[in-house]
Amino acid sequence: MDNATEVLKTFAAVVQFSNDSSLDFEEKLQKILEETMKCSGMAKGSIMLMKGRNCLEVAASSRPELIGICQDLEDENSPSAWVAINKKPLYVDSMIDCTFPQKFDHYKKNAYFSVPLLSGKKVMGVLNLTEKVVLDLLTPQEQEFVLNIAGHFIMAIDNQRLAKSLKQSREKLRKKNQQLKKVEKAKEQLFNMLVHDLKGPISEMVANLDLLTYTVKGENLEYIQSSRTACDSLYRMVSDMLEITKMEEGRLKLYHTLVNPMEILDDALARLTGMAMIKEIRFAKEIPHDGQKCLFRADRNILSRVLQNLLVNAISYTETGGGIILGYGLPTPQNIVFFVEDNGPGIPAGFEEKIFDKFVRVNEADQNRAYTTGLGLAFCQMAVAAHNGTIRAENATPTGARFAFTLPMDHTG
Repeated sequence: MDNATEVLKTFAAVVQFSNDSSLDFEEKLQKILEETMKCSGMAKGSIMLMKGRNCLEVAASSRPELIGICQDLEDENSPSAWVAINKKPLYVDSMIDCTFPQKFDHYKKNAYFSVPLLSGKKVMGVLNLTEKVVLDLLTPQEQEFVLNIAGHFIMAIDNQRLAKSLKQSREKLRKKNQQLKKVEKAKEQLFNMLVHDLKGPISEMVANLDLLTYTVKGENLEYIQSSRTACDSLYRMVSDMLEITKMEEGRLKLYHTLVNPMEILDDALARLTGMAMIKEIRFAKEIPHDGQKCLFRADRNILSRVLQNLLVNAISYTETGGGIILGYGLPTPQNIVFFVEDNGPGIPAGFEEKIFDKFVRVNEADQNRAYTTGLGLAFCQMAVAAHNGTIRAENATPTGARFAFTLPMDHTG
C-alpha cells in the first residue's frame, strides 16, 4: 500500500468502473469493491446500501451468498448500523474490549474497518473491509486511502440514483403524455363533431330566414335581417373553426383556379349586405385603372372568406354611418395586395401582430373597450400563409385600422 502508483491505479480503476455504461449497477459496485479490497490488502468486504430509512442491504460482497441480506439500523449490536447512524468510520484492530464482540466472533483476524458512504450529510450506505491478508492491522495511510476511495463509491451510487430517478421521471412523463394525448384526442373529436354538426342547423335557419324576407314587411323585416346577419356571422365562425383545424393538421387543400380580384371583392361584399345595412356602412372601392383585366391563380373561395373576415372585423369597429375602403393594388408584376381600411378606433400599440392569434383579447383602457378578434383574423393569417403570402395590420391615417395581405401573382395554368 505504500506504492503510490498502485493507489493511483486503484483510483483510476474505480472511476473507470463508475463511468462504464456497459456495466449494470451491481456489477459496478462489485468491481469497485474488489479493487478496493485488493489495494487495501483485505480478503473480505461488502457494500451495504440504505434501503428505506431503517435498513441496510448488502449490494456487493466477497461472499455472494450475503447479497440481498438486510440489516436493521435499530440493531445496537451491528457495527454497520452504528456507522450509518453516527456517520463516522469505525476501525477495530483488537477483539479485546470490542463494542460488538458477537459480530466479530466468526472473523479469523482482528482488523476491521467500516466507513460511511456519504453524499453531503446523507448516508447512502456503508463500506465494510475485514480479514487483512498480511499484517492484522490497517495503517493510518491505508485507513486514509479507504476513506478517500469511499467518496468514489458515492459517484457510482449517485449516478445510479440519478439514472433511476430519471428513468422513473421519464416513465411518469410518458404515461402523463399518453393520458394527455387521449384527453386531447377526445376533446378534438368532440370539437370537430360539434362544429361539423352545427353547420346543418345554422344553414337551415339561414334558409328559413331568407324565405321570411319575402313574406315579412315593414318594421318586422329589420328583425329578420338582423337575425339573418347573426346567423351568417355564426356560420362564418363555425367554418373558420373547421378550416383552422384542417390547416393546423395539414389537411386543408387549396383549389387554385384563375380568378379576377374584382370578383373576389364583389363576392365578399355580397355576403355582408345585411350586416352593412344594419349599421348603414358605406363601402368604397379602390382598384388600379387596368385592374379589371387582372388574373392570377388562387383558391377563390378561401380568399373570398379572408376578405369577408376582414370586412366583418372592419364593420364591427366602424361607427354607424361610417365608411370602409377596400380594394387591391399591383405594386409589382409579381405581387398583388388586397386591403381593407376602416375609420374605427384603430389598433392599440403593440398589438399589430398579436391580433392574429386565436382568441386574443385586446383591452383599450382609454376608450374603455375590449376588442376580441376570435378566430376570424387567425383564419386570415393561416389562409394567406397557405397561399405563400403575408398579412399585416397597421393604424390608418388619420383614424382607423388598415389590414393588407400580399400574394404572389401566379398566372400559370
